[in-house]
Amino acid sequence: MSFNRPPLRVLEIHPGPVALVSGLVGPSICAVESQPQSIRRLQRDGVDVTTGRWPDQRPDGRFDLVVAAGLLSSFSEHEIRETLAQELAALLAPEGQVLALEQGHRQGGRAIVALRAGLLRASVLPIAPCPHQLQCPLSERRRKGCSVPTSDSVDELDIGFDQRVDELSF
Repeated sequence: MSFNRPPLRVLEIHPGPVALVSGLVGPSICAVESQPQSIRRLQRDGVDVTTGRWPDQRPDGRFDLVVAAGLLSSFSEHEIRETLAQELAALLAPEGQVLALEQGHRQGGRAIVALRAGLLRASVLPIAPCPHQLQCPLSERRRKGCSVPTSDSVDELDIGFDQRVDELSF
């Protein structure tokens, strides 16, 4: 995806009353939304709304950018990796990207790791949080933070952590 121009088509899944990207990329925004008040507000703002719950309801076409904020929290890691990632990838135009935003706690971090793994299987290359195609280091062993380990270094992040108090962040 070229970042020299705004995306041509953007889909935001369940944005609520305001599409996050509406002020950034202009009028080529679509959304899937089920709440009547949110639908009315989005339509007033020029967003093309498909009414219903995703993934049951889908807009036509492919998208350069699919935005999913807070979507992953209602799915298991297995569902995210095996099903949801494939569903999101099917919405993308060639070289399209998914922007997933989740809360910065352990569950949100694990959801992002699961989505990344599923998208890689669907040949969607990540640009963040890990801009490589290797398995996420966080899924290999318990770590306090996110970094790509090298064979000749051990850092403080490789020290074991206490699941009751430590958090994952990206």
